[in-house]
Order: sequence, then structure tokens, then C-alpha cells
Amino acid sequence: MRAPARRGATPPAGFRAILASALAQIEANAPFAGGDDAEFLHQLRVGVRRLRSALQAFRRVLPRKPRKRLVRALRGVTPRLGAARDWDVFAAWLESAGAPALLLAKARVERANARRRARQALGSRAWAKAVVQ
Repeated sequence: MRAPARRGATPPAGFRAILASALAQIEANAPFAGGDDAEFLHQLRVGVRRLRSALQAFRRVLPRKPRKRLVRALRGVTPRLGAARDWDVFAAWLESAGAPALLLAKARVERANARRRARQALGSRAWAKAVVQ
């Protein structure tokens, strides 16, 4: 999803457009990110990365305290989403490569653990306070 570009838009207006787009992507995928379809987790992670990038790019025009609070909350969830995505990709690669059953089973266990940690992060108070509300 792309934020609309408008000629003559102010930096705060540009940030609001990017914010709306990133939050829409996060909200659309977060409820399903803990399921079996890895694409929801991937799209959620993309939305979070876009939001973090926007916060960084517009840091000079945003109020400092709310921006820092949101950055901290996103920083807390990002590594867990990344680890879950990494295990999704690795397990899929092992499956397609015809990896030995024991290795594939271990990767699936690690993937399940990483997804559980990602779900926990998405259920945290910090995440809810920062992104959901």
C-alpha cells in the first residue's frame, strides 16, 4: 500500500499520509499474523518497518516524546517479528530443498517458537498502547 503523494504537501501532512498507510497495513495483518499463513506476518513486518522509517525520516517535525515512545514500542516488537519471519523463510527453504526430516522437524519447532514469541509481542501492553490505540 502506498501513501498518496500530493504536490505542495507539508512535511506533517506527508507524515500523516505515510502513517495512515503503514497503520492500515499493520491493522490489516496483525489479527492474522499468528496463524499458519506466513504472508500476514511478513506484511505486518513490512508495515512496522515502514512506520519506523517514517518516524526516522520525519523526526525533526514530530513531537519528540510521543515519537520516542512509539519508536521504543516498535523496537520491542521488531526483533520478534524478524525472527519469526526468518524461521518462516528458512523452514520453507528446507521444505523446498528436500532437507532431512530431522532438520526440517527442528526448523518447524523453532518456527513455532518464534511465532509464539511474535504473538506475545503483539499481545503486549506496549504494542497495544503504541499502535492499536
